[in-house]
Amino acid sequence: MLSDICYDVLVIREGSVMSETLISAETVAQAAESLVGRGEKPSVRKVRDELGGGSPNTILPLLNSWKDSLRGRPVDPPKEEPRSEASDLVSAEMDSAAERMKQGFLAMLAGFVDAERQKAQSAQQAIQAAADQKVALAREAADQQIADIQTQAVAELADARGEAMELAEALAAATAEAEGLTHRLDALQREVDRLTAELTAERHAHQAARATAERQTGEIDALRQAVAEAQARAQAAEKAQDIAERRASTAATALEKAEKSREAAEARAESRAQAAEARAIRAEERADAGFAAALKELAATVTTEREGKKS
Repeated sequence: MLSDICYDVLVIREGSVMSETLISAETVAQAAESLVGRGEKPSVRKVRDELGGGSPNTILPLLNSWKDSLRGRPVDPPKEEPRSEASDLVSAEMDSAAERMKQGFLAMLAGFVDAERQKAQSAQQAIQAAADQKVALAREAADQQIADIQTQAVAELADARGEAMELAEALAAATAEAEGLTHRLDALQREVDRLTAELTAERHAHQAARATAERQTGEIDALRQAVAEAQARAQAAEKAQDIAERRASTAATALEKAEKSREAAEARAESRAQAAEARAIRAEERADAGFAAALKELAATVTTEREGKKS
């Protein structure tokens, strides 16, 4: 019995995990009557176990109300078997003693419960005061934390604005530099176009010189063909020497003159061809040198521009 009372006090302090909507006077009474029907004495712990949970603070007054209702409820007398007068006296004395013990126990229990209720109220008030103090401290700490966060946010906003201004200035400088590089690139492109035009003109001149050389080579070939024909005629004249000595002598003279003329013409043609070939070679070398110099200058300029951008 004492252990049940102690348990009731402990569970009153611990609270309950069962929904309060499931605890009522009817459910507590049903649970208590079920315990009595099984021959067990109802207590807060047993009723709570019977219900499957619930707050002891809720179960205790309902269980007390149920017990109080039992005092005014008529009890069906048990069926008695015939017994002796002495047995009746003993039974009556035992019932009286049990009733006195019951009343004393109930009075003691009521006093104990009242004392525990007062202790519980005092503990609840102390807990509430401590909770209020913790809430006040938590609010103060939260207010300080909010103030710190606001101060930090203002500082970070100022830093962000300063950084944004620096980035804007850097962007403006980069834009100006890009525009300058674009202008210089346009100038380089115009220079490349000019050099390309000059190189094209040099190539045209080289092609014209080659055409002249080819034409002079054709003239040389024609002269050589004429010489060959003259030689053929000279050979024919030699064969006819026996027939016409004078004509042969004249033909020999003419052949000699023709040979000289041929050699002179061939020399002139060869000289012209060599001069034309030399001019063509010089023109081609100048064109190739100009084109190579232009490409080298362009590559150096582009490399300088890239190094300038990297730096």
